[in-house]
Amino acid sequence: MSEKQLAQIASDLETIKKLMILNMMEAGHSQSRIAAAIGTSQATISRMFAAPKAKAPPPIGPK
Repeated sequence: MSEKQLAQIASDLETIKKLMILNMMEAGHSQSRIAAAIGTSQATISRMFAAPKAKAPPPIGPK
């Protein structure tokens, strides 16, 4: 198997894992339960779906 094929398989598995997480979230499972089911921590699940932090607006006025 080539490196390209292995990279594609790894990418596909990551996508499948994210779909499983989303399905479990929609079904009402807690982040802790989801983390246990996929073998990671609750904090990792939380970070995966955290809203991006807003950047501070640029300062107004002369530099």
